[in-house]
Amino acid sequence: MPNIAVFGGTGYLASIIKNQNNVKKNKFVFFSRKQKSKNYINYNSLRKSSNNFKKFDFIVNLLGPSQNQLKKNEELIKKKNKIISDICDLCLKNNIKLIHISSMHVYKSYGIKSISLNSKINNKKLYSKSHYDSEKIIQRKF
Repeated sequence: MPNIAVFGGTGYLASIIKNQNNVKKNKFVFFSRKQKSKNYINYNSLRKSSNNFKKFDFIVNLLGPSQNQLKKNEELIKKKNKIISDICDLCLKNNIKLIHISSMHVYKSYGIKSISLNSKINNKKLYSKSHYDSEKIIQRKF
């Protein structure tokens, strides 16, 4: 069974994976920036601790600021972009497969009409921009 690290391990999507984990018995380790969490991770020092992740086959990336956090602090996009870049480097260095979960909010027509690969991108909302920026960094790195 593969070893899977989940970054953003205390969010909504992580809670769904945790519930599935009880049924499937996969080897997930959930990491969080919350200092009281079982597997605390300081994303700012990810480069220094990259050897600690050699045992993982996959990283599921769920991390990022919420819409409300971005409304209060637009600078969080820059921080997230750096972390995403570091995660990509970590995966490349250690031959780890990256699974990145983005958001349908990236598209202008989200919630209005069907979305396709040709749908227009929503760069006006910070939350959408944050996810789109992450996708571009990942495409560039890989």
